[in-house]
Amino acid sequence: MLHNKIIWAAMLSFVTLGMTAYAADLQNMDDKSYTIYLETDNDTKTIVIGPHETISDVCSECYISIEDTESAMSIEKEPLIMIKDGQLVMMSPDK
Repeated sequence: MLHNKIIWAAMLSFVTLGMTAYAADLQNMDDKSYTIYLETDNDTKTIVIGPHETISDVCSECYISIEDTESAMSIEKEPLIMIKDGQLVMMSPDK
C-alpha cells in the first residue's frame, strides 16, 4: 500500500514539473523609464522599468503593454522581452 502511494507521488511530481510555466524577463534597452501594464487571468498590475534595467520573471501567460503607446503583446513562455525605441520586441531563444 505504501509502495503504491510513493509511486503515485513520484508520478504526480514528474507530471507537474513538466507543466511548469517559465516566466519571461523584461529588458529595457532605452535611456528612459516606462510604465508597464501586466494583465493575467487573475490579476492586473503596473510596474515601472528604469533605463537599461532588467526585470526577471516579469510574467508568464500574460498581456503586457507600455503606457501611452500602442505597443503591446501577449506572452506565453518567451524567455526575453525587450523594450527598444519605445516598443516591445520579442527575442527568440537562439539570439
